[in-house]
Amino acid sequence: MSSAPTSRTPSSNSTKSSPPSCATSWSPTTFADFRLKKGLDHLDAVRERFQTITARFAGFQAQWLNVHVDFPLLQRLALPITIGAVRYPGIKIHDPA
Repeated sequence: MSSAPTSRTPSSNSTKSSPPSCATSWSPTTFADFRLKKGLDHLDAVRERFQTITARFAGFQAQWLNVHVDFPLLQRLALPITIGAVRYPGIKIHDPA
């Protein structure tokens, strides 16, 4: 078993490229993805497009979170269980308000 120290610096022939250091020049989602142009002249178009996207997302999120069903699994978890001589209480699924 070799105990030679290993170098933690990347090799000079590494093919990985790092993003530019300027945060405004690189982002995972670019304006071109939304068919928008950069610049203050186009700020209103950017605002309108992102408000539409945000409103659509909020609508879907409201649908996903609007669940009024007591699932049978949760009802079973709320029941106490007995293992041997020990009785374990179930979880509380109702809001005590």
